[in-house]
Amino acid sequence: MQENNKIISLNIEDLEKEIANGKNYVLLEPIHDSKMNVLIGTTKILTLKDIEKIRERCPEVLKNQIKVKHTVPHYVDEEKRVQWIDYIVAQIDKNDLFKSLQKDCKDFIAKYIKLTLKDNDYIIWKLSQLKTFSKKIFEHTIFTSFISILAYRAYCSLKLQGMINGSEIEKVIEASLLHSIGLTKYNVSFVEQKRVDIENSEENISFFQYPIESMRIINSEKERHEISEEVIEAILNHNEYLDGTGNPRGIGGEDISLIARVVGASHYFELLLRGEYTLKAREAKFYLERLKAMKGKLDPDVVEAICKSFKHIFANATKEFLSNH
Repeated sequence: MQENNKIISLNIEDLEKEIANGKNYVLLEPIHDSKMNVLIGTTKILTLKDIEKIRERCPEVLKNQIKVKHTVPHYVDEEKRVQWIDYIVAQIDKNDLFKSLQKDCKDFIAKYIKLTLKDNDYIIWKLSQLKTFSKKIFEHTIFTSFISILAYRAYCSLKLQGMINGSEIEKVIEASLLHSIGLTKYNVSFVEQKRVDIENSEENISFFQYPIESMRIINSEKERHEISEEVIEAILNHNEYLDGTGNPRGIGGEDISLIARVVGASHYFELLLRGEYTLKAREAKFYLERLKAMKGKLDPDVVEAICKSFKHIFANATKEFLSNH
């Protein structure tokens, strides 16, 4: 089952009604019988039979509010979830940008990918659909997530004395892994074109709406996930700019959350690195300068965080580029 962090308190009658109406809950704390044996634990989804058991064997509980968390039953089996997580983590060493990272950076990415996906059937399900739709878009999504993780870590180091909010970084990962699912609503041959060609095409206005399509998909599948409104909003806003010239709605400034800023800058940086805005391969330093030139549209602190995360790689890549040209 996939739990979120929303805790609610219900009396036994209301809890029974919720379960009868198809809601799924787990206990926040176990319920014990009169001999202090565990009657119902915290890992089992509550059923109407459990309610009957509580009434019969724990009458003292009937007077109290029962704390529960909403949950979504697993629909991707555990073996497949583990395989997908291992596959995603393995991509770290299959990309030149990430395989030369220091071990602690690789371990940091792997740690939070595993924590975020271990019970998240929905994201694994959507990633499997995305990979079937387009390997190119899938790889962009995975690598954007890796960049987002390191960018958030460096941002916390630069701005928050290194204090990392575990809940927020999981939201960054969720948003980064779902930010491009709206592209599945378009013709694959169109969205696999170079981004510069798409943005200069007659269909660019339609294309710029894909974050709205992502939001619509997620909202239409609410029975399958516990994705928060904060994450959905970040997905919607990841292509917005601070100066209000972004898409799809043209909002700016403080209306764009930190999560959206991190994912948006990482998304743009990944597109730069894969040559989506250039006619031919360029020296690595060029992409870094191009990213820095976007300060004012992209969050300057997030841009600095990305530069800090990949500075040593660009130094190595520049030497390699010069030796091959």
